[in-house]
Amino acid sequence: MDKQELLKVTRTDLVRDSGEIFDSLMRGSVAMIEKRGKPQAILIDIYDFYSLRAAALHGVGVHEVEISPEELDEFVKSGPEEDELHVKVIGQYLAEGITLEKAAELLGITSVELKSRFMRLHLLGRGGENNA
Repeated sequence: MDKQELLKVTRTDLVRDSGEIFDSLMRGSVAMIEKRGKPQAILIDIYDFYSLRAAALHGVGVHEVEISPEELDEFVKSGPEEDELHVKVIGQYLAEGITLEKAAELLGITSVELKSRFMRLHLLGRGGENNA
């Protein structure tokens, strides 16, 4: 999916069609909840949220401490919360400390899936290029 699909959903639609809406979220869509035609909230897949949060924290310099690949492996083995895991691993990828393949391995997904997510979310890869 090159462009993220934005679903405009009323609160009534959300109640009535929640299963269908959540299925769309899991496929990469974003749902904008409206009330009287005005945006009220956004719903996104949790892993997209984790990825965006990691990129935002990396962008403002939070968690900039460089760690070795061995320290990162130990962190992953320690069983961190999903959010912490994504912030640390994606932050290290964006800081060019690890490859896309290593990031995917540490997150427990395929590199194709991670690359697809990064492309869909327009997260820049190494050297400012969207080669995630």
